[in-house]
Amino acid sequence: MKLIVKLIVKLTSRLRFKPRNWKEIERFNESWRPRIKQMASNISREDTVIVDLGCGPMWLQSELPKSAHRYIGVDYKDRGAGSIICDFNLGQFPDVYADVFFVSGCMEYVKNWTWFVEKIASSGKKCILSYCCIDDVSDPNLRKNNAWISSASSREIVRKFSECNMALIKSERFDANNSIFVFERRFITAKVSTTPPPKYAP
Repeated sequence: MKLIVKLIVKLTSRLRFKPRNWKEIERFNESWRPRIKQMASNISREDTVIVDLGCGPMWLQSELPKSAHRYIGVDYKDRGAGSIICDFNLGQFPDVYADVFFVSGCMEYVKNWTWFVEKIASSGKKCILSYCCIDDVSDPNLRKNNAWISSASSREIVRKFSECNMALIKSERFDANNSIFVFERRFITAKVSTTPPPKYAP
């Protein structure tokens, strides 16, 4: 009898602390709209192609300036007309150029977040990112309970973007847990050579 009780307790314990799968608990809360609106205020008139990574119900569309003539939503499943299906955790990324890669409440669910940043930097001019950094949410059990599978500090994020030639131009807080970062690609001016071209004999 004691052995059966021990087995039940052991199994219950395993089930209780089993990491949650983010796809199983997927939800979209209207309270997230103000964060998206605050992030969207960093989209300028020059930003005409906007790629929304982890777009969900595509709430960003209603916050875009009129100058943004092309919006592309990207998610792990079909989100409607014009959306692109990519599962970032399977190494999939849209083959598109973006004036802005918009990432709201997504990178927490990307296991290889450094790869994710590299892909953004390789084909984007600007990235507007919100993320719950371990600086603010350090409890691993709380992160697991939210089904977050990446854990990065604000310093690590800034450093990784910098390594990918994207500079932090703005950072701000939305609430106690969410930090908002704006990164822009550094444009390197090519050096003009003063060395005369070689002379060739006729």
